[in-house]
Amino acid sequence: MSSKEILISAIAILVAFGGYFLWKNTPEQQINERIESLIEVFEYRKVSLDNRQNRHEILREILAETVSFECSPPVPDGEIGISTITERLDFLHTMTSWVEIIETDRKMLLKRDTAQVRLDCVVKAAAGQQFKTEEDWVIILDFEVIDDEWKIAHIEATSEWESSAAGL
Repeated sequence: MSSKEILISAIAILVAFGGYFLWKNTPEQQINERIESLIEVFEYRKVSLDNRQNRHEILREILAETVSFECSPPVPDGEIGISTITERLDFLHTMTSWVEIIETDRKMLLKRDTAQVRLDCVVKAAAGQQFKTEEDWVIILDFEVIDDEWKIAHIEATSEWESSAAGL
């Protein structure tokens, strides 16, 4: 291989890595990674060996200090701090044998320092052999830039069952 071919190969590799780095640092990609982390935190399998502390740390990274909620039952409305959110997540995981979230659609509206993401998803959950549920949910996440990081500041979640009962 000639020095010219080596130089062209090296430049191509640098361009590829540079493009990947730029893409990875776009606001859209950062927000998408935070959404994936949020879904992974809420999904649960009783036989899983993952650590609660890891889940709590991820929530601290992706959520604002307080998050406002507008949700269908059983999720309460209002502003909630991270410590309360982690306690409720732990309670959810002690009451269920598994939770799975299947995303069916995602739409993002990005402004300078804010973004809103709409997730259409199916949430499946079970508590032992006796109770299993599967519901369609619409989840709207409002992001803000806080300390140079995209953080979730507001969550609105509505089950399709509640929407249809309300005539929406």
